[in-house]
Amino acid sequence: MEIRYAARKFSSFENALSRQSEEFERLYPGHSVKIDFFEVEELYEAIRDLNSGYDVVMCSSDWMPEFINHGIVSALDPWFEQLPVPGWPEDYAPSLVNPQLGKDSKCYGVAYHDGPEMFYFRKDLFDNAAEKRRFLEHYGYPLAVPRTWDHFVDVARHFTRPDEGLYGTVIAAYPDGHNIVYDFILQLWSRGGQLFDEEMNPAFASQAGVAGLSFLVDLIHKHKVVPPNVFELDSIRAGEFYYGSGGAAMTWNWSHIASCAEIPEISTIVGRSDCTLIPSGDSSEGRHVSLISYYVNSITKTSSHPELAYRFLHVLASPAMDLVTTEEGAIGTRRSTWRSPEVLRSFPFYAMIDRIHDDVRSTPQMEEYPAINGVLNHWIHEALRGNVAAEAALQNAVRETRAILKRSGAVAPFAHEMREE
Repeated sequence: MEIRYAARKFSSFENALSRQSEEFERLYPGHSVKIDFFEVEELYEAIRDLNSGYDVVMCSSDWMPEFINHGIVSALDPWFEQLPVPGWPEDYAPSLVNPQLGKDSKCYGVAYHDGPEMFYFRKDLFDNAAEKRRFLEHYGYPLAVPRTWDHFVDVARHFTRPDEGLYGTVIAAYPDGHNIVYDFILQLWSRGGQLFDEEMNPAFASQAGVAGLSFLVDLIHKHKVVPPNVFELDSIRAGEFYYGSGGAAMTWNWSHIASCAEIPEISTIVGRSDCTLIPSGDSSEGRHVSLISYYVNSITKTSSHPELAYRFLHVLASPAMDLVTTEEGAIGTRRSTWRSPEVLRSFPFYAMIDRIHDDVRSTPQMEEYPAINGVLNHWIHEALRGNVAAEAALQNAVRETRAILKRSGAVAPFAHEMREE
């Protein structure tokens, strides 16, 4: 018997799932797994297609409220009782459990690949005596890993040398609804802004939001500290640019970047990368903040083989297979993996992941969020391309977000226009 699995296209996932599928087929002779890999937007649509025939699906945590409320994925609690996942949920941080809980308090997925974004830098460049001397002479203060976004710009400009194949930073500006939105949200939060106010009015067109989006626009068009093909780079390709060619002095991205940077087969900067907290805004409201969005394995309501599908999910969630996910450059989701002495010897950054999970934020857990994400994706892309000013783009996004919320009945109609803080 064959079960079908829809997953995110990513080399580390492909390598890990190859080994994990072999383990499933060893444990359950006569059964097999057919895996289809998709880019982010394609994966979302494949899961929403109830006639796709998939038994197990890899879902972004951002999609879970919609998929739960629309009956696309099944509750796992009955299967947990028959064949418990070892260490569930105690071995997982609450931030990797709560987003896949429904309004009925039932669980609809198990985390497969962890998220939180971190700040990465080439420590060989920052430790270089000649670089320190040049930076001090030009900017009048010592070279250091930036703690604020203003400081970040100085450092990015210092290291941008296209003739040498080096840029100050790299961002994922490909409009796939993924990092292009998350980068804006990080800028918003780190400057003290919010996506929504307490009454669920969209609040991202605030002063903090405009400053954050303008910052990203300026990295591309004013400071020119990113590679020229930035609009072709999604989160994975932006990460590969950092570690695969060593083409960026620093960046912020998902946790797997730290892992991939230490794999000799794919990285040119093994032993030369380090990570820390993401810079904060420069005002008194600025804060160091991280965002989490991660991948969850779920069983579809339309699965023809739900018991076998759960057994495959159970294999993927086991402690041993979580280590396989880690070994292949993705990010394991168990605290026992993060704290494993063997893992920490190979990937010391896991200590930072454990720390970040104590104070990590996620996008709103609401059914309407994927549609709102699509709105943000469109208008942020328009601003990054230079087709519309940052403030106008965000005001347009606010209007469309209000319309989405009003149609869904999620909140009462808004009685006033958003004004800048």
